Amino acid sequence: MPKFIFNKLIRDKLCDEYVRLDQTAEYRELSKVEFSKELANKIIEEVKEIPVDGTKEEITAELADAQQAIDDLMHHHNVTSDDVALVQKKKFDKKGGFSEGNFVVSLDLKDDDEWVAYYRKSPEKFEEIHE
Repeated sequence: MPKFIFNKLIRDKLCDEYVRLDQTAEYRELSKVEFSKELANKIIEEVKEIPVDGTKEEITAELADAQQAIDDLMHHHNVTSDDVALVQKKKFDKKGGFSEGNFVVSLDLKDDDEWVAYYRKSPEKFEEIHE
Protein backbone atom coordinates (compact mmCIF):
# COMPACT_ATOMS: atom_id res chain seq x y z
CA MET A 1 0.00 0.00 0.00
CA PRO A 2 1.56 3.36 -1.03
CA LYS A 3 2.07 5.89 1.74
CA PHE A 4 2.98 9.54 1.25
CA ILE A 5 4.42 11.98 3.77
CA PHE A 6 2.59 15.31 3.73
CA ASN A 7 3.67 17.19 6.85
CA LYS A 8 1.52 20.15 5.88
CA LEU A 9 -1.66 21.97 6.76
CA ILE A 10 -4.66 20.92 4.68
CA ARG A 11 -8.11 22.37 4.10
CA ASP A 12 -10.64 21.42 6.77
CA LYS A 13 -13.01 19.38 4.58
CA LEU A 14 -10.24 17.20 3.14
CA CYS A 15 -10.38 15.04 6.29
CA ASP A 16 -13.91 13.96 5.35
CA GLU A 17 -12.83 13.46 1.74
CA TYR A 18 -10.07 11.05 2.81
CA VAL A 19 -12.66 9.00 4.71
CA ARG A 20 -15.05 9.03 1.74
CA LEU A 21 -12.23 7.77 -0.51
CA ASP A 22 -11.30 5.06 2.04
CA GLN A 23 -7.89 6.64 2.60
CA THR A 24 -6.23 6.61 6.01
CA ALA A 25 -4.57 9.78 7.23
CA GLU A 26 -2.42 10.27 10.31
CA TYR A 27 -3.08 13.59 12.03
CA ARG A 28 -1.62 15.50 14.94
CA GLU A 29 -2.80 18.54 16.86
CA LEU A 30 -0.77 21.71 16.35
CA SER A 31 0.07 24.17 19.10
CA LYS A 32 -1.00 27.77 18.55
CA VAL A 33 2.54 28.68 17.52
CA GLU A 34 2.83 25.69 15.19
CA PHE A 35 -0.55 26.52 13.66
CA SER A 36 0.57 30.10 13.00
CA LYS A 37 3.80 28.84 11.43
CA GLU A 38 1.96 26.31 9.26
CA LEU A 39 -0.49 28.96 8.05
CA ALA A 40 2.51 31.10 7.04
CA ASN A 41 4.03 28.06 5.29
CA LYS A 42 0.71 27.47 3.52
CA ILE A 43 0.70 31.07 2.27
CA ILE A 44 4.19 30.58 0.84
CA GLU A 45 3.18 27.23 -0.71
CA GLU A 46 0.09 28.71 -2.35
CA VAL A 47 1.90 31.81 -3.62
CA LYS A 48 4.57 29.60 -5.21
CA GLU A 49 1.80 27.78 -7.10
CA ILE A 50 0.62 30.96 -8.86
CA PRO A 51 1.50 30.38 -12.52
CA VAL A 52 3.49 33.25 -14.00
CA ASP A 53 1.95 32.73 -17.42
CA GLY A 54 -1.32 31.05 -16.46
CA THR A 55 -4.82 31.90 -17.49
CA LYS A 56 -6.91 34.35 -15.48
CA GLU A 57 -8.83 31.38 -14.03
CA GLU A 58 -5.64 29.52 -12.99
CA ILE A 59 -4.15 32.63 -11.41
CA THR A 60 -7.44 33.46 -9.67
CA ALA A 61 -7.70 29.94 -8.24
CA GLU A 62 -4.22 30.09 -6.73
CA LEU A 63 -4.73 33.63 -5.43
CA ALA A 64 -7.93 32.38 -3.76
CA ASP A 65 -5.96 29.63 -2.01
CA ALA A 66 -3.32 32.10 -0.83
CA GLN A 67 -6.02 34.56 0.29
CA GLN A 68 -7.78 31.84 2.29
CA ALA A 69 -4.55 31.07 4.17
CA ILE A 70 -3.99 34.80 4.75
CA ASP A 71 -7.56 35.23 6.01
CA ASP A 72 -7.17 32.26 8.37
CA LEU A 73 -3.83 33.59 9.69
CA MET A 74 -5.42 37.00 10.26
CA HIS A 75 -8.29 35.37 12.17
CA HIS A 76 -5.82 33.29 14.23
CA HIS A 77 -4.08 36.50 15.34
CA ASN A 78 -7.26 38.62 15.67
CA VAL A 79 -6.14 40.91 12.84
CA THR A 80 -8.98 42.53 10.90
CA SER A 81 -9.12 43.63 7.28
CA ASP A 82 -9.33 47.19 8.57
CA ASP A 83 -6.08 46.68 10.53
CA VAL A 84 -4.34 45.46 7.39
CA ALA A 85 -5.83 48.20 5.20
CA LEU A 86 -4.63 50.91 7.60
CA VAL A 87 -1.05 49.63 7.64
CA GLN A 88 -1.17 48.97 3.89
CA LYS A 89 -2.20 52.58 3.24
CA LYS A 90 0.56 53.93 5.51
CA LYS A 91 3.17 51.81 3.71
CA PHE A 92 1.76 52.77 0.31
CA ASP A 93 1.83 56.48 1.18
CA LYS A 94 5.44 56.19 2.37
CA LYS A 95 6.93 53.66 -0.06
CA GLY A 96 4.39 53.12 -2.86
CA GLY A 97 3.22 49.81 -4.23
CA PHE A 98 4.77 47.27 -6.58
CA SER A 99 2.83 48.08 -9.76
CA GLU A 100 5.69 49.79 -11.63
CA GLY A 101 7.76 46.61 -11.66
CA ASN A 102 10.97 48.14 -10.29
CA PHE A 103 13.46 45.28 -9.81
CA VAL A 104 16.72 45.95 -7.94
CA VAL A 105 19.62 43.71 -8.93
CA SER A 106 22.16 45.19 -6.52
CA LEU A 107 22.57 48.20 -4.29
CA ASP A 108 25.82 50.05 -3.54
CA LEU A 109 25.95 51.72 -0.15
CA LYS A 110 28.48 53.91 1.61
CA ASP A 111 30.31 52.27 4.53
CA ASP A 112 28.54 54.48 7.09
CA ASP A 113 25.04 53.96 5.65
CA GLU A 114 22.55 52.96 8.37
CA TRP A 115 21.09 50.24 6.13
CA VAL A 116 24.34 48.23 5.92
CA ALA A 117 23.72 46.60 9.31
CA TYR A 118 20.10 45.83 8.38
CA TYR A 119 21.09 44.05 5.16
CA ARG A 120 23.95 42.18 6.84
CA LYS A 121 21.52 40.72 9.41
CA SER A 122 19.83 38.75 6.63
CA PRO A 123 22.53 37.31 4.36
CA GLU A 124 20.07 34.72 3.03
CA LYS A 125 18.01 37.60 1.62
CA PHE A 126 20.73 40.14 0.88
CA GLU A 127 23.94 38.53 -0.34
CA GLU A 128 26.89 40.85 0.17
CA ILE A 129 29.37 41.02 -2.69
CA HIS A 130 33.00 41.33 -1.65
CA GLU A 131 35.13 42.67 -4.46
